[in-house]
Amino acid sequence: MKIFFCASVHGKPKFESEYRLIEIRVKSLGHELVADHIFKNDSVTMETWTTKQHKEFYKLLVDGIKKADAVIAEVSYSSTSVGYLIAMALHAGKPTVVFYSGKEEPNLFRSLEEVNEKFQVIRYHSTQELEKEVPFGIEFILSAQDTRFNFFLTPDLSNYLNWVSKTRKTPRSVYLRDLIEADMEENKLDNE
Repeated sequence: MKIFFCASVHGKPKFESEYRLIEIRVKSLGHELVADHIFKNDSVTMETWTTKQHKEFYKLLVDGIKKADAVIAEVSYSSTSVGYLIAMALHAGKPTVVFYSGKEEPNLFRSLEEVNEKFQVIRYHSTQELEKEVPFGIEFILSAQDTRFNFFLTPDLSNYLNWVSKTRKTPRSVYLRDLIEADMEENKLDNE
């Protein structure tokens, strides 16, 4: 699985050992961690970049999230940019795990955990604890991944799904999933 890593480049002097530990654990579990944008850059050099270099870096980040199966972020160092990337990942439907070592995670993270089934905050207090928690983050990601299924609908079916979505304020995919789950439950009873 390809995982995109988000962390503050400005926070690297203080948290690089944690960043590296996440990298090592993810790779030891057989996954790819896209993290060169963090490890091969530093905030002093980035301050001297041209507008073109900043645009290229932004494109690299956006493409990295798009191509990844999931996102892992280390957010112990507060960063608006990392928060933006997390929001982008969630908007793209990517399972996202956030590691945090502060006293209390931001309120927004607690709220996101409640409303987004693809978002998980894992708090840790030491590098030993972080090392033990990374596999749980990977397990969460694996359980949060969806299988995409595309198919064609007649205009009548499409219009009906749009109507259901509007009137019930339910995404079309949720409505279809509910129908399948209800049918599975009914057939389960028939087979017993």
